[in-house]
Amino acid sequence: MSNTIQDDMFVELTYKVTDKKSGEVLSFVEFPLGYVHGHNDTLAPQVLEDLEGRSVGDVLEVPIDCNQIYGPRDESLVFTDHLENVPEAYREVGTTITMENEKGDPRNFIVTRMDDKTLTVDGNNPLCGDKLTIFVKLGADNIIEDAGFDGRGCAISIASASMMTDIVKGRSIEQVDILFGIFHRMCTGEDISEVPSEFEDDIDKLMVMSGVKQFPMRVKCATLGWHAMQAAVRGDEIASSE
Repeated sequence: MSNTIQDDMFVELTYKVTDKKSGEVLSFVEFPLGYVHGHNDTLAPQVLEDLEGRSVGDVLEVPIDCNQIYGPRDESLVFTDHLENVPEAYREVGTTITMENEKGDPRNFIVTRMDDKTLTVDGNNPLCGDKLTIFVKLGADNIIEDAGFDGRGCAISIASASMMTDIVKGRSIEQVDILFGIFHRMCTGEDISEVPSEFEDDIDKLMVMSGVKQFPMRVKCATLGWHAMQAAVRGDEIASSE
């Protein structure tokens, strides 16, 4: 019997999905995933195509266009409700809520934004493409005099970019780098107990995004604007998750 992958063969594998721009691991499986090659659509078509003819122990890297797999963003899957209508257990950014449509089909929605009065959930897959363009006006001594953004994306990436453009005004490029480092550690669940006093108020404002640490796929959403900001002030290409 051939040891290469072909139709009708039972295959087990592990995988991880990585954002090529930031290096973030967006998704992974800890234990082997099993499927029958040629009969299951568990994996994306381009992955199955690249697996054909591979052998035990092979490692492959496959570029994935998440918009082809999950489709473009559907803004009709974004809902905002009054906070009092939402159970307390779901009142944290990053929390997953499973809902059913009129046919009983389940779909996961993720809490992407919350304030004193409302809560927003998003039913789009976290790997759907986000794209932001950051506008920065630099003054003397590399001080950011003004900042704004334009683009499309999930509520987390938009909310994070909005907060960022407010916070960085009046800061130097070096201070923004430090702020991003602290913010990124917060989003990934690392220790941020020793925050310099000059940044404490800013980090307090950003703490609303800390819930994404429970959902690695959402870290890239929260940090996309910051990556784009760094690219903008250095004259690099616009950062994108696509």
